[in-house]
Amino acid sequence: MMMFEYPTQLAANRALFNEMKKELDTIYSQGRTPRILLSGGNSPKSLYQMMGKEYVGSTRLKIGLVDERFVPLDHEQNNERMIRSCFSNQVELIGMVQNPENYENNLTLAQRDYVDFYENLDVVLLGMGGDGHYASIFPNDKASEEAALSSDKAIMNTNAPSFPKQRITCNLELLCGAKTIYLLIFGQDKLELLGSSNEHLPITQLLKRRQDIQIYCSNDK
Repeated sequence: MMMFEYPTQLAANRALFNEMKKELDTIYSQGRTPRILLSGGNSPKSLYQMMGKEYVGSTRLKIGLVDERFVPLDHEQNNERMIRSCFSNQVELIGMVQNPENYENNLTLAQRDYVDFYENLDVVLLGMGGDGHYASIFPNDKASEEAALSSDKAIMNTNAPSFPKQRITCNLELLCGAKTIYLLIFGQDKLELLGSSNEHLPITQLLKRRQDIQIYCSNDK
């Protein structure tokens, strides 16, 4: 893995934006539309705002989600809602919650909508939780274990340890199909966890699988 450390969250997000822009511009020059999967949470918010200004009104990106909470689009904890707001809602973004009334039927719809990312995935941006989870692949959750071990690319339902418990996630096989994976981590506690090499943490399994992950980080929390 490659680790790039910065004094502040904003500096890390700005550096990551510049790196991602170079990669996306290269894809554009090849006559392709970049396909990217983005994470929710507060850590990448300033990065998405930079991207929103750069690609305002543009259909040059096809964006999906790394994972989602099974809540309606207007819920404050909905990842799609946050990302859309950073792009001023002017972006081709495929959400993961199409039927907020039926968890299993929603999974079927999400699996259908994400097929295009299975074989054409350029960039994935991940974060990491304080328990070592990435996407919605958590420790001590049987469904998450299946998402980490499955050999088929898929969208899967998993269970979080906190509200909202019902989650939808790209599995490890799908995420690892990306040409480039970035990991954004803020706070000394998370950095120490990352360096612990705890074999039982989902993040450790990810780093073993993709040793070329680029980590952008800061002690700033």
